[in-house]
Amino acid sequence: MASRVLAFFLCAGLSLLADPPRKMTLAFSDDFTGSQVDTKKWTVPASTPANTVSVRDGKLVLGITQVNGTWKGGALTSKDFFEQSQGYFEISAKMGTFPGHHFGFRLLPPDKKEMYSEIYVVEAFGADSLITWIRYNDGKALHDEKPLTSLKPFTTPGMASSKFNTYGLLWRDREYTWYINGKEVYTTKKGLTKDRLCISLVHTVSEFELPKLDPAKLPDDIQVDWVKAWK
Repeated sequence: MASRVLAFFLCAGLSLLADPPRKMTLAFSDDFTGSQVDTKKWTVPASTPANTVSVRDGKLVLGITQVNGTWKGGALTSKDFFEQSQGYFEISAKMGTFPGHHFGFRLLPPDKKEMYSEIYVVEAFGADSLITWIRYNDGKALHDEKPLTSLKPFTTPGMASSKFNTYGLLWRDREYTWYINGKEVYTTKKGLTKDRLCISLVHTVSEFELPKLDPAKLPDDIQVDWVKAWK
């Protein structure tokens, strides 16, 4: 009897760590193995400073810099190259260490409509501050749907900035489910859309972060090992 109970909990544990795209087909992938950004997969927005986007040692590196008194960061978008509705989206990334700037792995509509959804697979604000959420407009009002509890139970101190971790989103027709290192961290049925969304990677400084930004602690780059999407 005891062995059966143990086997049950082992199987339950394995299910929590199961790879969500196990039965899906890879639809988009970039391992950043070249010497520069693959322009057949990504567009660098025109407003992005050239020195904030680079590929080094098999990693995408996104930094921030000051241009005419304004802080700007590195960004890429798959708009015009890859868009998808539903599936599993995942990134392997090492986040910044200090507050004052943040990174976002987002799924965005190529062109905004009156009704739309923006999915934030992960946002990292330094100091181990991570969040997953969705913003949507249902035609009546703008809504932000976020977890009611902290994601810290799924992390350890310094984890986000000291090593590469995986952050994923399983987008199904009736719900969204977020993962950190294969473990489910949040699910919602709100803001569902059937629109095709593109991938956006952005390192930026919001106005509310400026008081915490310490230039002496820069560079505090974001490193991305790979980005993948399954269908």
